[in-house]
Amino acid sequence: MKSNILIIIAVVLAALGVITLVIIISRPADSGLPSNYNNSSNSISAPYDSDNSYKPSESNSNHRPGDGHSSEVAKNIVAMAYSLINTPYAENGASPEGFDNSGFIYYVMRKNGFLTCPRGTIAQSEWGARQTYENLAAGDLVFFSDDGQSEVSFGGIYVGGGEMIACITRKGESKVWSVDITTDYYRRNFVRGIAIS
Repeated sequence: MKSNILIIIAVVLAALGVITLVIIISRPADSGLPSNYNNSSNSISAPYDSDNSYKPSESNSNHRPGDGHSSEVAKNIVAMAYSLINTPYAENGASPEGFDNSGFIYYVMRKNGFLTCPRGTIAQSEWGARQTYENLAAGDLVFFSDDGQSEVSFGGIYVGGGEMIACITRKGESKVWSVDITTDYYRRNFVRGIAIS
């Protein structure tokens, strides 16, 4: 009986710790996110209607990949991608309540002014100028095959240092992850990058 009470207390304390961490991470002050990105629940749901289609605000500029964007745009893309780590997977999801693989890229890019970003992974992989693995820069998009073939299966946002952030399944869990793409698996299955700057 005493051990059951200790287990319950430990679970409650762990849950409180997770809630506190989520609150700290999601605070918009000094987050490095673009000024039009606000973590309040109203602003997250506001750009979406009931079917989760994106409605860009008038303040967003319409960037296109390869238009010579400043490093500030890339920093904003990277900062937002990091802020969404651990967001759960949701089928057809394209909001912070849940993402699928292409929905994560779609959300981050459109929130940063890339209003022509397509919704599907294959279309995203053909959206701009191709980038080689060796020439990837922070903020670029990266795309991979599941089987070493040339067809794109999934993608993510390259954040520099051999790291990508993507909504994928790892260790049996589907969510937004930070992933080391310098491993043999990712090098072998790399299809292409899309240059953002």
